Amino acid sequence: MQFFMKHFIKNENYQDSEVRSKIGVLASILGVVINIVLFIGKFLVGSLVHSIAIVSDGFNNLADCANGFITLYGYKLAAKPADRDHPFGHGRVEYVTTLVVAIVIMFVGFELLKSSIEKIVQPHIVYVSSWTLGFLVLSILAKLWMCAFNYRYGKKCNNRIMIATSKDALNDVVATTSTLIGLILVRYFSLPFDGIMGVVASLFVMYSSFQIGSSIIDDLIGKPLDKIELKLLTEYINTFDKIYGVHDVIVHDYGPSIRLGSAHVEVDAKHSVLEIHEVIDRIEKGILEKFNIQMTLHTDPYDFDDVLVNSYYKKVKILIKEIDPSISMHDFRVAFEEKTCIRFELLMPYELKPREQEIKGIIEHHFDQQHCIHIIFDYN
Repeated sequence: MQFFMKHFIKNENYQDSEVRSKIGVLASILGVVINIVLFIGKFLVGSLVHSIAIVSDGFNNLADCANGFITLYGYKLAAKPADRDHPFGHGRVEYVTTLVVAIVIMFVGFELLKSSIEKIVQPHIVYVSSWTLGFLVLSILAKLWMCAFNYRYGKKCNNRIMIATSKDALNDVVATTSTLIGLILVRYFSLPFDGIMGVVASLFVMYSSFQIGSSIIDDLIGKPLDKIELKLLTEYINTFDKIYGVHDVIVHDYGPSIRLGSAHVEVDAKHSVLEIHEVIDRIEKGILEKFNIQMTLHTDPYDFDDVLVNSYYKKVKILIKEIDPSISMHDFRVAFEEKTCIRFELLMPYELKPREQEIKGIIEHHFDQQHCIHIIFDYN
């Protein structure tokens, strides 16, 4: 691994988009070369010893070779800079490419399943020799190396394609190992072990494809920030002076290297706009460096010194806690107009959405007609 990284990748900043692209291209080229060699070798060996299992395994490598060309094209598109029609870049092409890889893997797994069942129903005589088994062992070692390379640097670069490729390489290890075990057993028993092992391996391949596909579909549709990262992000923001709370954190993923986010931070209303701006600017720069998120922060001013406002705040907070402790309140404001208007946001679990009117009614019931209640409901 170090040999290729030393000679082809000079920069070790794995979060840099150009470095990520170069590592991805290198991994794809190595995958294409290795899979072409394995396909040719397995096709020739399988034909010589009359083993459909080895030939099928070879075509699995050929499919991996096709995936390599797909990912190379995907990296080329994903590396394109932002333009007028795509202001957030082309990073999501990587997700689409990964989904294509998952679909191809599923198709290969299904074809392997059909071939394996045919081998069970109509078993063939297989001529197994030591050099045949040795070739399969070398094939397994090559795929293990590919798996380790893609997983190691895929994790470092947060590259979904490489991680998916590592799983596919591991699937190939399982498939080839099953073929190897089947061929060994065929030498000593008359049962169609070759086909039986093929069924097990093909089901494993299809299940892994489903896992890869379902994960990447979540990224394409859009999913919330990981709970651990969200916790770290909110804790980081709360470490800054003049910040009293964080809520409504939203992060949009436009590819592993492009994430845009927004959040609301609670600040004391007595601080000047310039003071708050200075703090917000430092937080946004820190988030970009620490979390690789281009964050925009919105300030919610709160008057901590107003006795009447604080009394309303405490009253509403007690009511909300009695309704459901999982609800949190943010952006609390009181406007003294014709009526005393109390405005705030409630962050609630999605399962409480049908209770919006009920919750609003409970809170309004505790205030007379000289008060008006305005609630914005948010969900997480």
